Amino acid sequence: MTCRFDSYPLRLRSLKLAPADRSATLRKRINHLYYCVFYHVYYLNNSKNISYIGCTNNLRDRLERHNKGYVPSTKENRPLQLITYFAFNNEKVAFKFEKYLKTGSGREFIKRHINLTL
Repeated sequence: MTCRFDSYPLRLRSLKLAPADRSATLRKRINHLYYCVFYHVYYLNNSKNISYIGCTNNLRDRLERHNKGYVPSTKENRPLQLITYFAFNNEKVAFKFEKYLKTGSGREFIKRHINLTL
C-alpha cells in the first residue's frame, strides 16, 4: 500500500532554499511520501462468529492468504470477512495495538467501537 499527499510538494516549493538544496529536500520528502509503508491491524470474522485479529504490512495479500487456507490458525474457519482495520505508520505501535486488542479490554474496545459481539 502506498500513500499520496498531492498538496505536500506544493509546500516544498515555498521553501527558501538554494535550487540544489530544494531539489534534494524535495526528492527526500517525495520518496518518503510515495513509498511509505503502513502496518495494518485487522479484524476478521466468519459466519460462525469466530474472530481473528492480526497485523500485516500488506493487507490484501494477507486476506487472500487467510481465505485460501495458507494460515493454519484460520484454515478451518473459512471464508473470513474483513470487518475493520487500523493503519499505523510505525510497526512497533501496530504490534502493540494488536496485542492490546487480543486482551479482554481490547475486545471490549472492539465491541464498543465496532458494535459487534465477539
